[in-house]
Amino acid sequence: MVIKISLLTPDKLILLVVVTVGLIVPHAVRRAVGGEHRQLLPLSMLGGALFTLLCDTAARTLFAPYEVPVGILLSLVGGPFFLFLLLRSRKGARI
Repeated sequence: MVIKISLLTPDKLILLVVVTVGLIVPHAVRRAVGGEHRQLLPLSMLGGALFTLLCDTAARTLFAPYEVPVGILLSLVGGPFFLFLLLRSRKGARI
């Protein structure tokens, strides 16, 4: 039972990183560019790659002798953003 739980944990962490990038970047790009899908889709892909690269570089350089996994830094950025979206949607406003 313990082995099954420990084998499932990395999958859930990888999913959290993908969902974090997949939610933060399109919302930020939509606010910057607008809702036209011709611009939104390519810029979201490029923005997601740049955001992940920026977080990876920050995770490697901020804690210089140690290498922090990029998922931790993405979760630290994504957690408050998820709360912001949740509180914003309860007020009835849209981003």
